[in-house]
Amino acid sequence: RAGLGPRWIDVVARGGGRPRPVDELAALTDWPTLRGPPPADAPAAERARHVWALALRGRARLAFGDLGAAGRDLADASAALAAERPPLPEGEVLRDMVAESRLRLAAARGDRVALREALAGLLARSPIAAIRLETVMNDPQIRAQLGAEQWAALQREYGVRRSP
Repeated sequence: RAGLGPRWIDVVARGGGRPRPVDELAALTDWPTLRGPPPADAPAAERARHVWALALRGRARLAFGDLGAAGRDLADASAALAAERPPLPEGEVLRDMVAESRLRLAAARGDRVALREALAGLLARSPIAAIRLETVMNDPQIRAQLGAEQWAALQREYGVRRSP
């Protein structure tokens, strides 16, 4: 990480897979004052790096239990993504990562309304909504937040087949 300097975000964010715990911890310390959307006149690569940084730091804060700070970072990342015109090339990947993190944040907070909103947004944009729903349903913390009727309605809406 030291050799890459601030460009380590490019390797972590675009390297595929989930960042290692050390990368998540670094996300908390490398951008201590980063807030809000990137400057509108910044080059696209710099704006993308800014949003990746917010998203990764939000996810790291969630992993380390700082739910308030995670919520602020994820909200900033969402707002920055919504403001991008034209959208960033990797905007869909970022949007999905932020949406999934916001879903997990809502579950950690026990906020059923935010969980339903995050889940609806995540599934509405997903080309593999049925698979994504099944994955989410297998998370005990998320599954416990909604009743059986709500899960059944989501399964019907997104075409999830029940196991025999």
